[in-house]
Amino acid sequence: MSESVDTERALREAAFRALAEHGYADLSVADIGKEFDHSPSLLYHYYEDKDDLLLTMVETLTEEFLDLRVDPPVEDAEGELRAILDQVLSPTAADVEPELTPPSTSVDVAVARVYVELWSLATWDETFRDRVESVDTRMRDRLARVVAAGVDNGEFRDVDPDRAAQHVLSLLQHALHVRATTGEGAVLEDIEGLLDDQVADLRQPEEGRDDDGRDRGGGDRDQRGDGRGRGGGPKR
Repeated sequence: MSESVDTERALREAAFRALAEHGYADLSVADIGKEFDHSPSLLYHYYEDKDDLLLTMVETLTEEFLDLRVDPPVEDAEGELRAILDQVLSPTAADVEPELTPPSTSVDVAVARVYVELWSLATWDETFRDRVESVDTRMRDRLARVVAAGVDNGEFRDVDPDRAAQHVLSLLQHALHVRATTGEGAVLEDIEGLLDDQVADLRQPEEGRDDDGRDRGGGDRDQRGDGRGRGGGPKR
């Protein structure tokens, strides 16, 4: 990797830490410089201004945390969906580059803060709007491909993959906004429960049960099917 690429990456990492710490309204080039091992004036060698640097961070967030760089074949559709949800909502330091982890908060909160800050810029800035719309489309398409694979292999019911993907993406975005703004634990648990239900409801109905999940002999099933959390283990 060239020195130029290394420097640009270090600038993006510094901007990530600074943005997660200060937010866009209070973010200055000096704040980015405090997170950068070189002179902050180097920013202007690679980028026109602070906003130009932050625009590239949309791609950094996508690559490091939303993991859209690869689209492997889907063998276990439900497991793949739950892995995507974990990658977005519960990233750990082991999942990302250590340099992107801000010292004052956890990785999941930092990701949510940066996501909300960058996406809010799309309200007034057409360039940011185009970039975040592209990322949202890529995320929705990836979810839809996983759902479609599950339908094709008989793992999921015959549902509309695009519509199912939009439901999941909308809940993911809501969860990120809650974590970044209020951090309300009970609300986050409710949203995660809804995501679990959404994934579980995609399954083919079990033998002896109707499509609505009721036993043909009477009684309701557990809304989460087998009670697993997003990662397939016990519900946290």
